[in-house]
Amino acid sequence: MNAGKIKAVLFIIVFLLVVAVVCSWIVSKDAPDAPSGGEEVLPAVETAPTPDPTPEPTAVLITPPPKPVSTPQPTPKPTPVPTPTPAPLFDVPSEVRPFTPGDTLASGRFQSLSGTSLDIEAICSVSAIDADSVNVTVNVNALSYALYSGPMPLGISVGGEYSTLYSSPVDYDGGTLLTSPLGAQNFTVRAPAGAVTNIPVTVSWQFNGSIGDVYIPALECGGTLSVSR
Repeated sequence: MNAGKIKAVLFIIVFLLVVAVVCSWIVSKDAPDAPSGGEEVLPAVETAPTPDPTPEPTAVLITPPPKPVSTPQPTPKPTPVPTPTPAPLFDVPSEVRPFTPGDTLASGRFQSLSGTSLDIEAICSVSAIDADSVNVTVNVNALSYALYSGPMPLGISVGGEYSTLYSSPVDYDGGTLLTSPLGAQNFTVRAPAGAVTNIPVTVSWQFNGSIGDVYIPALECGGTLSVSR
């Protein structure tokens, strides 16, 4: 081997050593310094960020709306049916007539209509007693052509007062109309001075007999006496 080749080989070896040294230096420069004391350096572990704690849901108390309270409707009161005003028993006249006890204040006559030859009549007379009351006299007669009757119940009502008596017997066989008294009754009725008093009168005679071929159980008559004081 000649000297030129030897030089060339040496040069290459030196060059490679220089390159190795340089590379070693560069590598050692980039590597982190080893801690003293021979402690082993562990590679850094990347820690995942701790997530923020999720707030626990808070229970929300939902208060239901108050139930509507139904207000009871008032029960409609039935409209009362107006009571008809009864006709006044006493009417106030335009002027007050003076009176004397025993004076006749009113009179009237009421007759039945049986359609036969027998009827009854009530002849009424009203006289003053005092400033608040009057006397009503009722005379009941039988009107007939021929009649035979024993005592029979005779009812008389005046101003709400009622009286029952037995009629007088009748024995008549004539051919003309005869008025035969059956009975009479007096009643005391309130009729204040300074007013007009309406006094109802009702008479019923329980005949219970026949006239010809017609059976008559009873005969009735009546009306109203108007007394002005």
